[in-house]
Amino acid sequence: MAGLTAWQPLVHEMNVRKGDKILIHAASGVGHFTVQIAKNLGAEVIATSSGKNRDFVMLLGADKHIDYHT
Repeated sequence: MAGLTAWQPLVHEMNVRKGDKILIHAASGVGHFTVQIAKNLGAEVIATSSGKNRDFVMLLGADKHIDYHT
């Protein structure tokens, strides 16, 4: 369900394609599927999480990370 919840808006509502840029909040939590799916669709992914989760978010495929604490 979580993966489908991430997939539906990316594909059906936003029509994310190669070259698009997308900002994903809570990328180490509820947004972790969204990061992976958006990258698979070819988007540039900017993801937010706490600094302690930066490495995890980058391993998911994010191109850039924003620490929401700073």
